[in-house]
Amino acid sequence: MEKGDVKKNIGVSAVKPTSPVLEQPKRKFDLIFWVLMAGLIALPLAATMLHIKLHNEDYPWLIYVTLFDTIIISLMYFSRKTIFSAFILNTVFFVVGVIAHLTVAGGWGDVLMAIPDFSIGYVLWRLYK
Repeated sequence: MEKGDVKKNIGVSAVKPTSPVLEQPKRKFDLIFWVLMAGLIALPLAATMLHIKLHNEDYPWLIYVTLFDTIIISLMYFSRKTIFSAFILNTVFFVVGVIAHLTVAGGWGDVLMAIPDFSIGYVLWRLYK
């Protein structure tokens, strides 16, 4: 082996990444992405339906907040350019929702519905950022 060959091979790894976290998965054909997106859309949609049923007269603006979460934030997860913003908004909605339900509404059921929504958003961000 010559001296020049060593310089050419420095920094080149023969091992290719096999983990889906290390590679950039293609979302278009990825079943995991679509299953996670179904959950990310279904949970705030269920929250919207629950808020319509329980808080329609007391807090009518909550319906628009949960619809924003259902439509806009979910759509933001489709683009690599906006996925971090979607994760931040999802996190803010989660924290504010948990605080509001524990202090004002007192509903542990809503909090337990928000935890998987946040978790799915986190997994989508980590896998597809």
